[in-house]
Amino acid sequence: MIKFTNLPVFVIPSTLRFFYLNGRLGVSNNRKPFTLMKFLLKKFQVTKDNSNEIERFIFLLTLEKVLEKLKDPLYFKKYSREFKNLEYLIEMFLKGTISRPDLVNWERYDSILPTEVATYGYLNQMILNLDKVFTKISLPRSIRTKSIRTRYVGVGYKDKGKLRISSYDGSPSWQEVSMEKENSTSTFTDVFLLRQKYSVELFSLSDSQLVSRTYSKT
Repeated sequence: MIKFTNLPVFVIPSTLRFFYLNGRLGVSNNRKPFTLMKFLLKKFQVTKDNSNEIERFIFLLTLEKVLEKLKDPLYFKKYSREFKNLEYLIEMFLKGTISRPDLVNWERYDSILPTEVATYGYLNQMILNLDKVFTKISLPRSIRTKSIRTRYVGVGYKDKGKLRISSYDGSPSWQEVSMEKENSTSTFTDVFLLRQKYSVELFSLSDSQLVSRTYSKT
């Protein structure tokens, strides 16, 4: 068994300490959030310990990124089932201290988590380069917006965009758009991940094309 106690300790670099204490530190996009989350979960599965404050901080920020990315239909399709299989382990990580770890079937996650060797190597390199893992978050600025005059589709023409000649612009008429909406069928299914509701819409634009969309609702 790999001794994760030999890993360097998670510590915020001194140059980023100010941003951490003021809530202006995030996780960069250098590492895939789902992959990073799985490596942290593997360490937790083996050690049964998640007491390190910085490690928990990184996990929470990474988990937020994953939940946000799951709103994307393609990302949802690729990772939602695997996330669902890890959901109980994620909840245990979030709870903190586990009073009876002997009652948990930890081995059930061996097939969906990285190996101990791979995890040790990944986390070791990450801890040694924590300054590249984090990113500074800038404070929001007030943005002045200029007043924009109402413009028309086809502005510059005498008809102010009201005239429609299919042979010129190639766009469908409103009747065609209306008929297409009537002919399309929509089916929704709700999926809950960490008590967050994702409404997945499956609708057919034609008999041969099936498209899915994902909406997140809290």
